Amino acid sequence: MMEEYKMIIAGVVGSAVTLLITAVIDFCKQRYVSRLEMKKLVFQRRTDAAEKAMSWLQEDADCYRMMQMACDEINEKYNPVTVEKFTRSTNQANKLFGETAFRLNPFYLYDDFSEIEKRYNAFQVNQDMNDVITEIGRLGLQASELRDRGVAEEAEELKEIQDKIVDLYRELANILDVQISMIAEMQVKLRKQYSKYKI
Repeated sequence: MMEEYKMIIAGVVGSAVTLLITAVIDFCKQRYVSRLEMKKLVFQRRTDAAEKAMSWLQEDADCYRMMQMACDEINEKYNPVTVEKFTRSTNQANKLFGETAFRLNPFYLYDDFSEIEKRYNAFQVNQDMNDVITEIGRLGLQASELRDRGVAEEAEELKEIQDKIVDLYRELANILDVQISMIAEMQVKLRKQYSKYKI
């Protein structure tokens, strides 16, 4: 009887130990699968954010190049047609700026470009660009008001304003060059990060 009792206890203990080991293994497996799913989800979100950001950065760089071409065309002489090209590219830049929250901000959750931004002094360059564009607009408005009052295109007052505008376009072309270089470096860094996932 004692022998049967010992065998029953051994069987129960063995079954309990087997159940406990199985439960621990299942728990560890479930935890591993859960971590794997979380990593997969983060990678997918990071990739989605990177794709949107890369698209935004490319559009922004193209827009700045178009602005820069317009600035270079104005370089020698004030030209209303080129000013119109510049205005169109400025409108495109404003549209892109309006999309930053959706297309670019999530990107900064996963990637850090502060080193690049610091090297190019991004905040100051953006401020300089805004200041120059604002001044171009202010002077353009002044010129329009003079024309509306009947001042001739050849008048010294109008030519002086146009010369200032041309100088500002030259300054802006240099600022845009810095912006384009910064964007290109960000794109290179981003591509390098994802090149390890190529199949």
